[in-house]
Amino acid sequence: MKLCYDNIIYYLQNSGGISKYWYELTNRLITTEDISFIEYDKSCNNFFRNELNIPIGSVKYDKVRILKFARYLPVFNPIEKDCLFHSSYYRVPLDNKVKTIVTIHDFTYEYFFSGLRKQVHSWQKRKAIKRADRIICISKSTKQDLLMFYPDIDPDSIDVVYNGVNKEFSPISFEKEELKKAFGLNADVEYAVFVGSRSFYKNYNIAVEASALAGLGLIIVGGGSFSSAEKDLTERYLKGKYLHIDKAVSTDILNKIYNLSYCLLYPSSYEGFGIPAAEAINAECIPIVLNKSSLPEVVDDAGLLCDAPTAHCFAEKIGLLADNNNKVQILSKCHQQRNRFSWDKCCSETIKSYSRVYL
Repeated sequence: MKLCYDNIIYYLQNSGGISKYWYELTNRLITTEDISFIEYDKSCNNFFRNELNIPIGSVKYDKVRILKFARYLPVFNPIEKDCLFHSSYYRVPLDNKVKTIVTIHDFTYEYFFSGLRKQVHSWQKRKAIKRADRIICISKSTKQDLLMFYPDIDPDSIDVVYNGVNKEFSPISFEKEELKKAFGLNADVEYAVFVGSRSFYKNYNIAVEASALAGLGLIIVGGGSFSSAEKDLTERYLKGKYLHIDKAVSTDILNKIYNLSYCLLYPSSYEGFGIPAAEAINAECIPIVLNKSSLPEVVDDAGLLCDAPTAHCFAEKIGLLADNNNKVQILSKCHQQRNRFSWDKCCSETIKSYSRVYL
């Protein structure tokens, strides 16, 4: 099987769920498949791209070298007719005879944005969907959204292939006080954790306020530097009781953070999958999530679901964990779910999708 991977996502973000997904596929397929890559520059600041060792001979640089244009244009590079094309972010080959796969991660723009930004994104996504020979959705929830926005799509052309979770996310033996000390945390405070982007629909304010209501501190991982409003909010509610790590961290560090945390607070109003919730389950850090989109599908009964996007609702769920029987019961469900999502499985299911096209 010949594959052509379009690595544009590594140049559109420094880290993030789609970059993680693309890295995990690439890292497995690079040694097993006949695969070439389209890239945009020899330098790249993406955390995951810099972890890959792609042979120089497998890389072709895009003919359109200005990224702000290239991201929206077809791939002008010649692609062999017997090659299957898969873009990391909604690009299509110029040659209509080349077969393509598209992965649909979510419909965040369609639900939460408006104006030109939404129009341009939706135009590009629509073009990729209509051009695709087969479509991968990362959850049943995302498939449902796809069929709602594009009711003319044949459901049989869609494969649900879940994202994975690194095997390294797991319970570890440690002295909590020593681990807190290593992170510069207050030994007398229990901490929840919030992971990832703080875009408005992620409801970061709920995590902050719920932590304060429940008497917890908060570890904030990723998402870049605080805005002035985020800084003011966090200081107002959690002064002296939070740790902000603004950049992506290694799997080892994140696993340690999950292990020492009281729970994961993930009040996002919308997810295509929700990788942090699945990671937390593997580390047996109980996720508390909003009962919307893909999150109940991913968490199932290995966490707590909030029906209302309010700090009080999340604080009430945190309070349930004070009952050791409740906590032990949920942790047993986390343990049972630990192998439900894996990147090896994601990769093998993706190859099956390819094989349905690559005939």
